[in-house]
Order: sequence, then structure tokens, then C-alpha cells
Amino acid sequence: MRQIRMETILARIAFLTVLCGCGRPATRDDCERIFQRIVELELRDLQTTEAATVARKTSELRAAFTRDLDGCVGKRIHKNLVKCLEDATAAAQVDDCLR
Repeated sequence: MRQIRMETILARIAFLTVLCGCGRPATRDDCERIFQRIVELELRDLQTTEAATVARKTSELRAAFTRDLDGCVGKRIHKNLVKCLEDATAAAQVDDCLR
């Protein structure tokens, strides 16, 4: 996988710890869904669809960002964030959802 793309994934996941604004506190489920969707969209953009590779990369990122995912819980998220991410079809749209 190209390094620049992995840095993009890492930056978006790290952003989970600084979510703020109006809305409601993020639950563990919210944070997991956000994380999973970011990884899914990034890997899809990289045309990484082989199940074993997707599972391995997801596991690696989850391990690397356990602290960030824990930090996400309780942060205020906009009520439309999860829906926006679910509706996104490309990784580039993630940035719009996170704004």
C-alpha cells in the first residue's frame, strides 16, 4: 500500500479524538462505525478488496488506534455524521462529513 494513502487513513482516524461541536456524545458504537467506514472507504479507493487483506489492514489500524477510538467515546458529534459517512461513496467525502 502506498505510504501517502496510509497517512491519509491515519490522519482521518486520528481526527476521531478531536470531534467536537453541537450534537450528542459519541457512543462506542458510533466510534466503531466511524472507524470502520473510514477504513472501508480508504481501502476501496485503493482497490484493496481481497477479504484477507482488508481484515489484516483493519486489524492493524484498530490496534494502532485503540487509544484514539477510546478517546472518541464521549466526544460530541453532529447528529448527521454517521449518516453522512454511511452515504459516502469515496474516501474524499469523509473530510466533508468530518467538518
